[in-house]
Amino acid sequence: LRIYVDYYKLNTIIRKNAYLILHINKLLTYPYKAKIFTKLNIRAAFNKI
Repeated sequence: LRIYVDYYKLNTIIRKNAYLILHINKLLTYPYKAKIFTKLNIRAAFNKI
């Protein structure tokens, strides 16, 4: 027994969030202004992309 749900109609009404990626020059200037730095756990974050 397989349960199948077609989410096509639901996907058409959901608002999609679009985020722009900043230019590399702007990304490199942000750490100079920062006062607090955070260590990122890249191994854990890799699978969440």
